[in-house]
Amino acid sequence: MPSIAQPDDLTAVIGFTLPAERLDHDPEIYLTYDKTRSRPTEKLRVAVRNLRHEIDDPSLPAPSAQLDAKGYAVAKDAYGFLDDIPSAQGTQAYLDDTAEWAPHDCNDGV
Repeated sequence: MPSIAQPDDLTAVIGFTLPAERLDHDPEIYLTYDKTRSRPTEKLRVAVRNLRHEIDDPSLPAPSAQLDAKGYAVAKDAYGFLDDIPSAQGTQAYLDDTAEWAPHDCNDGV
């Protein structure tokens, strides 16, 4: 059976909640639970890209360098700290390592 779409034509729909600055009302209304109210969302259709050639590249830059250069990063899915997370030392090693992935200003205003 032929595929539904050619690989270059594949897309996905991703939903995002609207940030406070795009709302036309006070975002604090969402701090109180009301099952009839949900935060407004926006859906975007994006192209699905095959990143295999980037993952297999032996000269793949560090994730932070990739984020700075192109706005996203690719990495192998094997991660060395997961088995150690149940210990305090393993958790700290994981947090220290993944801090590199976080946006540079993610702790601003916290």
